[in-house]
Amino acid sequence: MLDHSTTTAEAAGHTGGRLGHGGDIIYRWGNPRAYGRADLPQQLYGQHNPNWIPSGLSGAGHILAFNNGDVNARPYSTVVELDTAVAGDGSYAYDPATGYGPAAPLWQYSPPTTFFASIISGAQRLASGNTLVTDGPAGHFFEVTPDGQTVWSYTVTDTAGAQGYLVFRAVRYEAGYSGLIGRTLVPQGLLKVPAVPAQSRATTKVY
Repeated sequence: MLDHSTTTAEAAGHTGGRLGHGGDIIYRWGNPRAYGRADLPQQLYGQHNPNWIPSGLSGAGHILAFNNGDVNARPYSTVVELDTAVAGDGSYAYDPATGYGPAAPLWQYSPPTTFFASIISGAQRLASGNTLVTDGPAGHFFEVTPDGQTVWSYTVTDTAGAQGYLVFRAVRYEAGYSGLIGRTLVPQGLLKVPAVPAQSRATTKVY
């Protein structure tokens, strides 16, 4: 994490900005090897889609991330919620003995049956307090409650009914989304698009 209050000149050095560290990294979590602490446990592996949980939602101000895993060291995926415990001045505590906190995620989705999405994928906190998870390699989206129960699930299929298509990330636009206010929402059934060949550079967006 960087201090975004710096000027371009300050960001090129080690001083300046609100926290006085210029362009230096002010917080990192999950792979202590990255800051010379290989003696501490690694907790993130190839993670994707770290995002601040917006205000008004459960866990607001925390970081939510999809922890992909590693085929050799950790062949399963989880979703983690981190409380970075930022100080009033915007700084993050570093303990010489334990590194950057927290010691463990505040919340973690770790299903009873292991799933492994080695690439892409993501997670989104919803207004209900549930979390929308994208298993990107499988083209599978599912919603889980805080206690890990799946309450909604969908797997992408093409117009021929085939499954197994890569999806970078799914985002749910809920009824209160500003772009939908004042519009008449009429259910249209499932949307399906023709499959894009693997060698194609085309990107398809489905709303």
